[in-house]
Amino acid sequence: MDSVIDSLANYAHIVHQLGKLKKAKKLFFKAELNQKSSEPEYNYLYSIRGYRYSDLLIDLEQFNEVANRVKLTSDWTRNYHSFLDTAINSLIFGRILHCFSLNLYSDEILKRTLEHLDESISILKKGGRLDYLPKALLARATYHRHHRNWQAAEEDLEEVLDIAEPSGMRLHLTDYHLETARLRLAQARPADARPHVAEAARLIEETGYHRRDKELAELQKALGE
Repeated sequence: MDSVIDSLANYAHIVHQLGKLKKAKKLFFKAELNQKSSEPEYNYLYSIRGYRYSDLLIDLEQFNEVANRVKLTSDWTRNYHSFLDTAINSLIFGRILHCFSLNLYSDEILKRTLEHLDESISILKKGGRLDYLPKALLARATYHRHHRNWQAAEEDLEEVLDIAEPSGMRLHLTDYHLETARLRLAQARPADARPHVAEAARLIEETGYHRRDKELAELQKALGE
């Protein structure tokens, strides 16, 4: 049964990256039904499967659903003492709190957001998980950009580039260029944003990473392209 769940969840993740969000959700839902059948005590996908499902739900702006899921699954995975599960749960917590903070300003929410993102990055660095570290760094760079902490955002983005470029992590590179372009626009430097938008567009076309089509279009519109 685990192989069936993994196959469905992995396929859903790939479909998500291709930008087919509705199809991806159906596949994740099917994977979750299979998990409920094999592990009735766990009614949500958890660990990496759960992270990927939550990642999709954030794109679908189902923030309350993600918050409910991560509260439960973090308790479950804590029993396994997995550093990766702890890190990705902290990452999701940080990301969802950041989404909430954009609509409801609160010093407490801002503090907790940064604490979760810092914790995720620290754990991933200690564990040497360079596959997930860029995701956490990009999330923190986005947080810093929103709060106009330019230097901190630059440092996180530079670290993403240092990891992704030599490793050929082209999806992470795409995200790096998109976030750098947003940072340049926030700094009122549109001319410096253009090369990053162009490179992101090239990478999206080459890799089929159409999950980012909307973000690319928004940046192109902001630049009058």
